[in-house]
Amino acid sequence: MDKHNTVKQYHRKLWTTEELRFVEQRYGTLLVTEIAQRLQRTPGSVKSMARRLGCGGKQLHWTDANIAVLTTHYAAGADKATIMAMLPERTWTGILSKVFALGIIRRKWQPEEYRILEKYYASEGIRVADRLPERTVSAVANQAHALKIRHPRGLRWDENELKLLAQNQHLPVTELAKLFPRRSRIAVYHHWAKLRKQQSSVK
Repeated sequence: MDKHNTVKQYHRKLWTTEELRFVEQRYGTLLVTEIAQRLQRTPGSVKSMARRLGCGGKQLHWTDANIAVLTTHYAAGADKATIMAMLPERTWTGILSKVFALGIIRRKWQPEEYRILEKYYASEGIRVADRLPERTVSAVANQAHALKIRHPRGLRWDENELKLLAQNQHLPVTELAKLFPRRSRIAVYHHWAKLRKQQSSVK
C-alpha cells in the first residue's frame, strides 16, 4: 500500500494519492486557499500536509493582486489582522520582507485627516473614507477604533463594504470578520450568508 494513503488528516477522510501529488506539484505555485478549495479541505490542513511532504518551504510567487494589497491597504495603514486576512497564504514575516523589498512606507495620518475622522465618523461610519482619498475603508475603521470613536448603530452596509465582502467571501467567517473591525462577527456572518444565498439563486 502506498504510504501516502495512510496519512490521516484530523477530522477528515484519508488523503488520496492524487491529492498528495496535487499538493506536491502545485504548492508554491497556487494560493493555499485555491488548493484548499479544489481539494475541498481547509487551508490549515493543506499547509500541514505540505510540511509533511517537505514542500512547505516553497516560495509562493507574489501576484499583482498580492502586491496591490500592500501598496493599497498596508500603505494606507491597515493593521496586521486585516492584511493577514487578505493574504492568508503569507506569514507576517514574509509580508514585512516584501514590504521592505518594495520600499513601501505607511502613510502617516495627518492632522487634517484626524480632524475629518473625528468630525464625521460618528455620523457617517466607514463612509467617511470617501472624504479621505488616501485611506482605505479598513484603515479608516482601524484608526477610528484606535481613537475610540463610537460607531453609529444600525449603519447600513455601503457599497465598499459589500464589495470587500464579495472579494473575500472564500475566507472563514472568523477571518472575514477581521476585515470589518467595526462590525460584529454575527453581522458579518449574516451578510455573508445573504450574499451566498443571492449567488445560489442566480445559478
